[in-house]
Amino acid sequence: GHGGITDWNDPKQITDYDVHGLPDLAQEKPEVYDYLVETSKRWIETLQPAGFRLDAVKHVPNSFWKKYNKEIYAMTSPEFVMLGEQLDGNPASVAQTAEEGEFNAIFDFPLHFAMVEVFCKDGNVGKLASVLYADRLYPKSIRVDRRGLVTLLDNHDLPRIQSACGGDPRRVRDA
Repeated sequence: GHGGITDWNDPKQITDYDVHGLPDLAQEKPEVYDYLVETSKRWIETLQPAGFRLDAVKHVPNSFWKKYNKEIYAMTSPEFVMLGEQLDGNPASVAQTAEEGEFNAIFDFPLHFAMVEVFCKDGNVGKLASVLYADRLYPKSIRVDRRGLVTLLDNHDLPRIQSACGGDPRRVRDA
């Protein structure tokens, strides 16, 4: 009920305000938390998935994710994939969410943004080296063989790589 986010740099607004008019759940309320865990449990029992893709994780406090992820791992196993999506180009911020939220996988948006900059916009290749060097910031559960750091060239929230590279097939192939 706080309205939409007006300052995308304000951590309180990021977690407590509405995101693009989407409804928000009060995860801090025990009955809401219990509902989310019980619903997740039913999905696990019914479908036996290999994991969950968790959208827009930066809009929910890491304290919630830590508690929720621990509970899901307890129902399944530490290998059950809890893939967080944090649309952010800052490796330190994404790594902090991965660690504090106890995710065992997270989308590598910092690498995505670096690849688009280098391959589609003639950016300095050192940007890739810088982002790859920052992989050391991720918790061990994420960076073992980079298995939990999920690489992507594009997705439904961003321009497709073909568009980002101005339709140039050579640039897309290189990326």
